Amino acid sequence: MTPIGTWILLAITAVVLYLCWAMVAPFVSVLTWSIALAIMTNPVSRWLRRRFSNTVVALLVVSLVVIVVALLATVVSRGLINEIVRGQQALRAALQPAAWQHTIESQPWLARIWHWGAPRIDLEQLAQQGSAAVAPFLAAGVGRSALILSEAGLSIFVLFFFVRDEKALADAFRGMLPLTAEEIDAVWERVSSAIRASVYGRLLIGAIQGLIGGAIFWAVGLPAPLFWALIMAVLSILPVLGAFVVWVPAAAFLVVTGHWVRALIVTACGIGIIHPVDNVLYPVLVGPRMGLHPIILLIAFIGGVIAFGAAGLILGPALIALAIALGDVWRRRAIA
Repeated sequence: MTPIGTWILLAITAVVLYLCWAMVAPFVSVLTWSIALAIMTNPVSRWLRRRFSNTVVALLVVSLVVIVVALLATVVSRGLINEIVRGQQALRAALQPAAWQHTIESQPWLARIWHWGAPRIDLEQLAQQGSAAVAPFLAAGVGRSALILSEAGLSIFVLFFFVRDEKALADAFRGMLPLTAEEIDAVWERVSSAIRASVYGRLLIGAIQGLIGGAIFWAVGLPAPLFWALIMAVLSILPVLGAFVVWVPAAAFLVVTGHWVRALIVTACGIGIIHPVDNVLYPVLVGPRMGLHPIILLIAFIGGVIAFGAAGLILGPALIALAIALGDVWRRRAIA
């Protein structure tokens, strides 16, 4: 082939690769979570393969994942509905004129602010403006929830093929890489270990934040502290969301019901204890398992979430581990 032909072929290849990436990019999150689930369920898959065919193993693994997720969603949704109903009843009682008057009169400084501001502020108009401001965020939240559900369903669908065709996919992937079998095994071991450490680390951090939040709720006398500990643990696993989705409304509820000191305790503990646990403990607990310095892991975690969204929880540490593993490959080749 002539030099011009070679350059034309390279240009066509680059364009095709770019177009392929454009098609795959929307599914990065789906593929990431599917791979993570496949790695996490790999011990179960190996055990089942001694007894069943690959298709049956894939069906059993997917069924197990669906059952676990469905049970957790059922427990959380039922408890959440019950607590929302109880909270509405308590809030409705607290918003009665008599309850408001008692709360205001019991706090002299609050009574002075109320008597000064009541004639100057149109509370009804303020409430309408607040509702109008919140509506777009609620609509966006509903749309995002639908997207998350669709991605979750697609991830489980892809998981079936990852489990069923694990050997064929691994062989095809190995054939595409310009690495020896030993180098591929070393790279994959490092990346898979990073993914497992990331997932287990998120679960552990979520459990710690949930326990701390539940203990605070119990200490200030909020209802159902164990249930809200579970909710905070689940939310703490997710990026963007977190335990603050629970403790901020809880503090506001305490303010509305007149428990100012308890509200300040919840707010102070949420900001000073619950929130920092993620950024402080995650690098310390997960870093040694991945062989990474805590600062590097923190950058990988935060940078991954910024770059890839929820998938960055897995992709950030995995990409750092991949870069280090490839660096080791280059060093060994240079020595040899």
